[in-house]
Amino acid sequence: MNVDEIRSRLYTAIDSVDSEQSLEMMGELGSLIPAWLRHHLEQEHSTPSPSTLMDCRFCQWLRARKEPPDQDIPTYWKIRRVAGVLQEPYWLHIFKLAGFDVVLPDETYACGPLMQAHPDALVNDFVLELKSVQGWGFKNLMEGYGVATESPGHYTQANLYLYAAKKKKCLYVATPPDPGLLQSILRQKKRYGSNFNLDPLYLEFIERDEATIEAGLRRAE
Repeated sequence: MNVDEIRSRLYTAIDSVDSEQSLEMMGELGSLIPAWLRHHLEQEHSTPSPSTLMDCRFCQWLRARKEPPDQDIPTYWKIRRVAGVLQEPYWLHIFKLAGFDVVLPDETYACGPLMQAHPDALVNDFVLELKSVQGWGFKNLMEGYGVATESPGHYTQANLYLYAAKKKKCLYVATPPDPGLLQSILRQKKRYGSNFNLDPLYLEFIERDEATIEAGLRRAE
C-alpha cells in the first residue's frame, strides 16, 4: 500500500468520524488512552528516549528561533507541546476507522542499553509516527526532500523506533496545528496563489536505515 492509498482511506475516515461506527470505536479506544498518554509523556521529560535524543523539546524550539538556551519555558510553549500529544489519539482513531489494524503499545521497548522507546502505534506491519509540525516546518516538508533532509531529528527518532520495535518501515504522518492559518498565509505567496488548498497531511514511509540507527545508539551512550 502506498501513501496515496493511505491518504485516501484517512480522508474517508475523517468524513465519517460522526458515524455510529466511529463513536463505538472511539469508546473502545478511549479506555486505552490514559495508559498510552502516561507512557508517552514520560518519554517527553523523564525517560531517556529516541524522542529527546537529539535535543530536549525545549532546546529544539529555542534553536529554531535562535534564542539563548537558558530561559524559563513560556506558557504557550507548554500548551503547544501537550496539545500536540493529546491530538495524537484523534489520529489513532482515524487510522482505526480507516480499517487499519492499530495496536497501542502498552509498554516501552528497550532501545539500546540506555533508552526506552514508546512508538505512537504499530499499524499493520509498520511503526506509526505522528507529528504536529509548526507551519514553516510543515511548509519545508511540503516543498523539500523528505524527513531525512528537512527534519533529521525526526528521521533518527523514527529509525530508533524501528530498531526497538523490530520493524522495517515507519509511516511518518505530520500535520500543522492550525491548517487554516497556514493555508491563509500560503495563499498570499505568489508560488501558491489565492486559490491554493492545503493538504494538511504529510505522509512518508521511512525505511529502516542501519547507519542512522547505529549513530543514534552511539549518541545515546
